Amino acid sequence: MATGPREISSVEQPASPRSQTHGVAIPAALQANGEQSWKFDTTARFIFDRCKALTGATAGYVALLADNGAENEVLFLDAGGRDCTVDPALPMPIRGLRAEAYRTKKVVCENNFGKSPHWKNMPGGHVALDNVLFAPVTVDGHVVGLLGLANKPSPFTERDLEIAGVFGELTALAFNNALTWDALAASEARNRTYIDHSPVAIFVTDKSGRYLDANPAACTMLGYTREELLSLSITDLLPPSPVHQPLAAFAQLQRGNTAKTDGTIVGKDGRQLWVSLEAVALQDGRYLAFIVDRTQERQAQEAATRMGEIVERSLNEIYVFEAETLRFLQVNSGGRSNLGYSSEELQKMTPLDIKPEYSETRFAELIAPLRAGERDKVVFRTIHQRKDGSTYPVEVHLQHLVFPDRSVFVAVVLDVTERQSMEAQMHQMQKMEAVGTLAGGVAHDINNVLAVILGLASVIEHEARPDDPRRRDFEAILSAAKRGKSFVERLLRFSRKDDNRNHCVVDLNETINEACTVLAHGLPKSVTVETHLADDLANVAADISEIITTVINVCINASDAMDGCGTISVRSANRTLAAKEVGNLPAGSYATVQIEDSGCGMDAETQRRAFEPLYTTKGIGKGTGLGLSMAYKVLKDHDGAIIVDSALGEGTTVTLLLPAAEALPKRNATGVAPTSALSGPATLLLVDDEPMLRRMGARLLEAAGFKVLVAANGDEAIAKYGEMRDEIDLVLLDLLMPQMSGPECFAKLLQIDPNIVALVMTGYAEHEEIQSMMALGACGLLRKPFSIAEGKEAVNAALGATAAAH
Repeated sequence: MATGPREISSVEQPASPRSQTHGVAIPAALQANGEQSWKFDTTARFIFDRCKALTGATAGYVALLADNGAENEVLFLDAGGRDCTVDPALPMPIRGLRAEAYRTKKVVCENNFGKSPHWKNMPGGHVALDNVLFAPVTVDGHVVGLLGLANKPSPFTERDLEIAGVFGELTALAFNNALTWDALAASEARNRTYIDHSPVAIFVTDKSGRYLDANPAACTMLGYTREELLSLSITDLLPPSPVHQPLAAFAQLQRGNTAKTDGTIVGKDGRQLWVSLEAVALQDGRYLAFIVDRTQERQAQEAATRMGEIVERSLNEIYVFEAETLRFLQVNSGGRSNLGYSSEELQKMTPLDIKPEYSETRFAELIAPLRAGERDKVVFRTIHQRKDGSTYPVEVHLQHLVFPDRSVFVAVVLDVTERQSMEAQMHQMQKMEAVGTLAGGVAHDINNVLAVILGLASVIEHEARPDDPRRRDFEAILSAAKRGKSFVERLLRFSRKDDNRNHCVVDLNETINEACTVLAHGLPKSVTVETHLADDLANVAADISEIITTVINVCINASDAMDGCGTISVRSANRTLAAKEVGNLPAGSYATVQIEDSGCGMDAETQRRAFEPLYTTKGIGKGTGLGLSMAYKVLKDHDGAIIVDSALGEGTTVTLLLPAAEALPKRNATGVAPTSALSGPATLLLVDDEPMLRRMGARLLEAAGFKVLVAANGDEAIAKYGEMRDEIDLVLLDLLMPQMSGPECFAKLLQIDPNIVALVMTGYAEHEEIQSMMALGACGLLRKPFSIAEGKEAVNAALGATAAAH
């Protein structure tokens, strides 16, 4: 598809049988309309309308070069129904893209004209242009005008450029013919004989071949004046060739009364013209010859041959079939090779024979709008069936073309196997993102519930006597709440869009060994983990903890698939990928971790859904369904990929791919070095818009030994801190609050006290908001829900760091 200023080196031929038919239909139509139709403006309009219809453009014009050589004289302007206040009769300065067409003598186009620098060259009031195309009208090697097209609903294609180039040649032919007819009209006043009225070149010679007379058409064709021609003979117009058809025809005349041949003659400027010659011997011993210049026709035939070869060799499938019988007339090599049929076999078939999804009735309904002229094109997707019975997805672009002798359908068919695969991947990514967003919201709500459970259990455990018989119950509640907190953290990690990665260059083999050390204590004794690690394994840029967790999760899944008995093989290796060999990964070097089990394997449906969050085939209580989905996210965040290869009863192989890395910025620092807390109980200001969480947070922090003040929102926090700033040692500020967010509140608190000590408090995992507060000067992060110990540790670390800094 053309996406900017584009040009083609030469326009050789119309792109389809339809344009070939135009080459015959134009003179016939003009002859039917009478002699007046040979005027160039009438012919140009006729050609323009056909070109516009064939390319799908909705606007355009035909212009000739003005006498001063610096302007276009616009013959007509077709605005395509849009408002246009420019007078087409006014000369148009040649600038921008039009100047490019004049300079290069080639077809040029711009598919995003509204944003093109050429737009500034358009006069005020000109019709709005979405895309434009200019085809030069070239006569005798000189560009004498332009055929312009605009506002095609879709971008102009290379095919459109080729078609426009051919119609530019037709316009040039019409212009050349117009010049010839003008010359004949001018000579009519001086000489009304049949010679001067002839549209073809007519010569009279003597028996020796010397020219005795020549009509204006002959002079025009050859570039000589009449006087110059009368000083020449036949041999003076022949090219340097050992075979001269015109000379042979003259010899034939000397033996008989008539001669007819095709051959080459040379004009005054050295141009070789391919001509048709008919001659007759007159009674007075002279010879009368009629010569028609067939040069452009021959060029068009050669271009048609070349265009036919282009269509034939196109990798896209191109079909032409009859409108009535639907039988294929022509199928190019792209279609034949993909389908596996020969040309002879296809000529006995119809589209229904290769489209198993379509019945005769359904296909008739599909093409009905094209037959009725209600639509110019129909685009649809279906499948094509090959001769061997296999199928492949296609996108069909179908047109209905009407010619004088028949009407046909032309289909350009694109094999969309790869595109469908990409669309499926995009759909999966969008689904994962949507589920991630949902997971984040659910996790936040669960966090609020867990905050109360964890908080109350922590307070009760803290206050209970060592011999309290309910202590074990409290501990059980705490343990369950902490497991719930861990689950929520995994949901939050899945939903997080984290661009602040804690990555550093690591030895992947060491990371694998570390994960296997953990697995040795966590997997059943009946499960063996074997490692086969490449000595030359490339380093990778990674978060070590995330990669370890991913390897552990995949291995636990493998153990479960083997019912806790079998061997898990963990291999590392280097791999070089071509672009998009795996998903959308770029070409390059990758380190791989391959985890293979001998378990039950997965069916196709399970593999398709393997990375969906919360999807699991395990029994109730045996899995969360986050293992592979978390692995998918971790690899995606590391610019890598994860591949699952499995079959029922044949085990599963999971491959992790990570880009190889030589060096990367050092690991981001997180947290602060702990120092001793301030002497005496610190006074804290807790700011949280959730009443239940606000009360619970205050109880936990009070149980940790702090004096706690509370505020329900940003305004209340600002007011309370303004009154008691000398008593408040630290502010715990909720990140997300209505009306005034945590970062906004912190910014206003800094205006009151630039040395304020603050902790960010949140149950979410948004890095943008957290980092904005850290950038303002917040000295730590406390994630909700938290226990007494976690709250105490975070506050003491923040106060200790502040004290150390001062």
